[in-house]
Amino acid sequence: MGMNIAFLALGTDLAAMSSRALSAYARQLGGAARIVFVPSHLTFQRYSAGTLERIADAVQGCDVVGLTVFTSQYRLAAQITDHLKSTTRQTVLWGGIHAMIRPYECLQHADGLCMGEGEPLLEDLAQGKPFGEITGLWHRQGGSVVERGITPMARDVSALPFQDFSFENHWYVDPESGAHGPMTREVYAARSNRSYIDRDGVFRVYYKTMASRGCPYSCGYCNNSVMHDLYTNKHFRRRSVERFMAELEEVHRANPFIELIHLADDTFLNRSAREIQEFARLYKERIGLPMRALTTPTGITEEKLEALVDAGLCHLYMGIESGSPRALERYRRPVSPERIMKAARLLNQFQGRLLTPKYDVICSDPLATDEETRENILFLTQIPRPRIFQYYTLGLFHGTLQRKLVEQAGLSIADDQPYDNDYFFGVNPHSLYDLLLLHLNLKYMPDAWIRFLAGERMLAWSHRWPWVNRGVLGLYRLLRGLESGEFRYRSAAWHLHKIKRMLFNGEWAPARRLLRRFWPG
Repeated sequence: MGMNIAFLALGTDLAAMSSRALSAYARQLGGAARIVFVPSHLTFQRYSAGTLERIADAVQGCDVVGLTVFTSQYRLAAQITDHLKSTTRQTVLWGGIHAMIRPYECLQHADGLCMGEGEPLLEDLAQGKPFGEITGLWHRQGGSVVERGITPMARDVSALPFQDFSFENHWYVDPESGAHGPMTREVYAARSNRSYIDRDGVFRVYYKTMASRGCPYSCGYCNNSVMHDLYTNKHFRRRSVERFMAELEEVHRANPFIELIHLADDTFLNRSAREIQEFARLYKERIGLPMRALTTPTGITEEKLEALVDAGLCHLYMGIESGSPRALERYRRPVSPERIMKAARLLNQFQGRLLTPKYDVICSDPLATDEETRENILFLTQIPRPRIFQYYTLGLFHGTLQRKLVEQAGLSIADDQPYDNDYFFGVNPHSLYDLLLLHLNLKYMPDAWIRFLAGERMLAWSHRWPWVNRGVLGLYRLLRGLESGEFRYRSAAWHLHKIKRMLFNGEWAPARRLLRRFWPG
């Protein structure tokens, strides 16, 4: 076996589940595998010349360089690939969802694309097959693209090797600080993105993994729907509980610095109650670390929550997306507002044993009417407190139903929209309803007041007088500052008194500057 391959992991943290999974499989085949982590902030746009040189040095000696590319990483992947092709003779292959939905665009940079799951393609590369004989490997030949279908799908995901968490031949290049070198356990522990806390509010070093592959749903805004279209047979597959536990035990035993387990499955709680209870029992006996998980409303039951909380579950994220039945139907979400509310109230019963639940909500949907958005806000005010809403701009990714619906409606889509990395908290400051979404996260803002502000009369005023939206945003920033302790009430009151005195004395410019602390724009 002569394959010598490097996987470039461009994610925001060091989890890199796709690169780790493929590296483990390449090693199982007998090849030499390397992982180079290039972590950067979500909004990072362009590498420096020095960073590109360090990346090229890190993959030196490898015959093949592989990148798993998401749409938000396309520009960075293209920049790396163009640099490698101009300075080395290495073959650069792309995989990931963006390669599958935009193959012709990606082949302007990459030598070849993996269409489908990567393990079968690695097997063919290991056997030395030429490009033209490898199923699922699209490439250019002359001036045309050779389409080679889709790779076969792994039937038994429990038989696949665990993620490569060995720290053998692992390297990192930090494009923001310039730091680089071997990725040792000590470096991982020191540089790990401590994004998650335990029940005591302490940020922990986490291990991120999945107990399944794919997703059972085909939501209209999600790239998983593209995978369902590629594979006519069932794309969603689960690993057995015992096999999954074996991975967690191995990682826990070899890496004492791991302090929290992050279950990254979109629908971890959608397993049967028997499977969840068996997992919880084994996890409590063999691991015992805090864990967090993602879920959908349809997967939550009291018996599942009771078992997982007893085993160490400390935090849950749940996708709501919208409280409007019309929006849920357009998004192809197989859940009703009533089922969402039932799940939220059940989570509220575990208050004190779980951290405040976080609910994902879509905003800035170009197809949403004012009536639909108001319906969503009124629904969200009924979610029991404590609660935290996370807002995501609706990404109009190529190949998804939502993009097709927007195009059919004749609405324009900015060329950069699907490639825009900054899709978190995408609240439009010129939309009253988007601003009211922010108010829902204020601890002491009465829900009745939000419902009043969401009335039709207030909306009409916001359309007629732009200062209404600026006032709502300014009120949010003032109240958030008071809640967070950024400034105390007395300080705020003193500043407001000072503004009044300036206006009385005709000092318009300094008063305006000070006023913007509370009423921006």
